[in-house]
Amino acid sequence: MLAGRLAAVIRRGPERCPASESIVTLTEPMETQQDLTYSEGEWSGLENRIESLIETCLRLREENQLLRDQFAQLTEEKARLARKTDQACVQVERMLLRLKSLEAES
Repeated sequence: MLAGRLAAVIRRGPERCPASESIVTLTEPMETQQDLTYSEGEWSGLENRIESLIETCLRLREENQLLRDQFAQLTEEKARLARKTDQACVQVERMLLRLKSLEAES
């Protein structure tokens, strides 16, 4: 399960996951890599941490999309309210002109 999810994250590429800059490149020549003799517990801990990071990345991606949607809705509402405010200002100006003309007639 982890391998499939990790492969999906890797396929999305670095542009989809900015945190990928901190991921160790696994294609380095062996002479530059550190000794990778880890115990089963260390591998398990690493697997758990990777699983947690994948879940966090997915959750944050969903949350980000929700925030983008909410931002779009609020932007639309702001534009609608600005139009209504402009219309109200025009109506008030018309009423003031009408009152001034009625005042001048009397």
